[in-house]
Amino acid sequence: MSNLVPPAWGLIGNCYLQTRQYDQALDSYRNVVKSEADIAYRSEAQVGVGLALEGKAREAKAAAERASLVREAQKAYLSVVTGGLLRTNEVSHVFWIAKAAAEGARLAKQEQWWDEAASLYLRLIEVAPQSQEVWKARLEDVHKLKEQSLP
Repeated sequence: MSNLVPPAWGLIGNCYLQTRQYDQALDSYRNVVKSEADIAYRSEAQVGVGLALEGKAREAKAAAERASLVREAQKAYLSVVTGGLLRTNEVSHVFWIAKAAAEGARLAKQEQWWDEAASLYLRLIEVAPQSQEVWKARLEDVHKLKEQSLP
């Protein structure tokens, strides 16, 4: 297989995502994740998996299905953040760690998973220090929201 195929699958996945064809987007992104592509392409595709699962969750009719899809999306983001996609002798791609952490933190905040959101904002401060003021402000916001949600 040509080394151009996995990036093409990723672009096809992006097109499907933009047109809300989430199942097709998932298929395309998962082809990249399973491929021999380098970690940057696989990480980008795994973030796409998370976004497509969130899209499916928004369209889910049943609450249980929605909750399951949202949790699966979060797992997709976390697999990039924690290095779960890495193969032997690979090093994580910092840009995609930051992107996955930002998406995961946003989703955790939306779902009121305060501790998970805080943990991801702390990771963002570490891997994307150029934006640390933004991440610190969002971390502070999460702490405030968590306090307000306590009985």
